Amino acid sequence: MAISEIALSDAPPDVETAAPRRFIRAVLRNRKAAVGAAILVLIAFVAAFPGLLAPSDPHATSFAQNASPSSAHLLGTTQLGEDVLSQLIWSTRLTLIVTLIVSAIATFLSMIIGVTAAYVGGVTDRVLTVVTDVFLILPVLPLLILLAAYLPPGRSRPGSFARRGFRCATVTFLSRPGHAASGGSTSSWSRSCRP
Repeated sequence: MAISEIALSDAPPDVETAAPRRFIRAVLRNRKAAVGAAILVLIAFVAAFPGLLAPSDPHATSFAQNASPSSAHLLGTTQLGEDVLSQLIWSTRLTLIVTLIVSAIATFLSMIIGVTAAYVGGVTDRVLTVVTDVFLILPVLPLLILLAAYLPPGRSRPGSFARRGFRCATVTFLSRPGHAASGGSTSSWSRSCRP
């Protein structure tokens, strides 16, 4: 037997394919994780293919106004005569996009705040901790109600995607931007992470 044959037979399994398989097996073994993954896949499917699932155009105003739920309109209609189920299905895409973008931005900023506080320490650590605590103390629900009261109502127009996305991102971002950075006192991190 040649050395090259021994080296090939003793090689570990491909790490790139073994890790995802182990992850999928672990998710499927845990009932809660499997249900969560199924819900996430369902939401992603609805966001990817709203035209296949929505019973009508979300902005069509040809239906009865303020109709209660029925077999024709499972969730009823709005005061303008729009099908609520169609609006819910079509809005899933924007909601998912905004959620992913805001989560990425909040995670990045929280990481920067936490690492900066831990690395620099001292007064900077205390100031960043106080700022983070202020964001965590702000009452989110009254702030969101106030913003919803002052944002103008209305239907989506073709050019309003960016504006509505920015508004959603702002509201979501302001709700808990320092949450991940506040994983306890940063002072203990700063003492252990300084060079």
